Amino acid sequence: MRSNAADLVIDSVVKSYPGRSGRAPALSDVSVSVPAGTTLGVLGPSGCGKSTLLRLISGIESPDAGRILLGGTELSRPGFALDADRRGVNMVFQNYALWPHLRVRDIIGYGLTHGRQRVDRAAREARVAELVELLQLGGLEDRRPAEISGGQQQRVAIARALATQPSLLLFDEPLSNLDVQLRATMRTELASLLGRLNTTVVYVTHDVTEALALADRILVLDQGRAVQLDTARAVFSRPATPWVAAMAGFSSRLVPQVVRHDESTAHATFGGESLRGQACGEGPDGEPHVFIHPDAVTLAEGLHAVEEGTVSGVVQSCVYEGRGYRVTVHVADAGQVTVMSPRALEVATTVALAIDPEGVLVFGRAA
Repeated sequence: MRSNAADLVIDSVVKSYPGRSGRAPALSDVSVSVPAGTTLGVLGPSGCGKSTLLRLISGIESPDAGRILLGGTELSRPGFALDADRRGVNMVFQNYALWPHLRVRDIIGYGLTHGRQRVDRAAREARVAELVELLQLGGLEDRRPAEISGGQQQRVAIARALATQPSLLLFDEPLSNLDVQLRATMRTELASLLGRLNTTVVYVTHDVTEALALADRILVLDQGRAVQLDTARAVFSRPATPWVAAMAGFSSRLVPQVVRHDESTAHATFGGESLRGQACGEGPDGEPHVFIHPDAVTLAEGLHAVEEGTVSGVVQSCVYEGRGYRVTVHVADAGQVTVMSPRALEVATTVALAIDPEGVLVFGRAA
């Protein structure tokens, strides 16, 4: 399939909206470059500025400051947005936005029958057939959206967006309306598809698993600010802030009494126990915090928390989850740690936990 992929440049973009106490910033000085043919994941919670960024790229709105360029052509600047049919940008919406009265073949080919991208019937039918094969929609061409599954509707929406061979493809949380099993299946299909397309993509999601699976690089937004821009692997293994650490799945958090650094390694002390991990930046409100990934924690059978890498605590809860028991352990004066156990543990039992330093992030200044 021919690719029109182009570099996307978002240059010092600012956008704000009227609020109760003046204008509230939705995006604050966001800059990022997306090389042609790569996928940028935009990750963050609701209200962080993800949707605002998509609206600016797609031309629905223009920025208050900064500019957006695609393949060297200016798409947006203050007071200006290039006409939609000249931008070379298409979007896959969260709710798919499929016309209910049209057949699948007509939905896919719609952009080829209207506007600047209009082609003759033979070219349109050839392009639709190419996309039907690519998206595995064979046999569904004459059905309407209500007659196909959610996953199939998703693929129709992607095919429609690809029909005009855009330079940039935008995804607005396209898997959020699917059930857990179908979401996992579509995530795998999308990863394979994006790898074959060689199209520049901006993929917005609040799901860290999607971002890690689909993106070459990830932009993390928090309250309108870019807090990290890095490869998917780096965002997962070395989050830049405590908020990113929590987003990346480092779900257990402890407050140490003392932190000391040894080059890139940090040592956090909890009473007479200590953990070793990666030295990161400032902690929340300047205080030291330790974030632990659940995969790094195991029950230290027959051991006591007397050497670095183990901590002791009291079982607070034990919940069966099919593949094992999710156990919450309270570490005195420090916080809680979650561990998976193959067997049920009695509440109020004292246990020792072995914690792999590769799954430990230590935020905060050394004492």
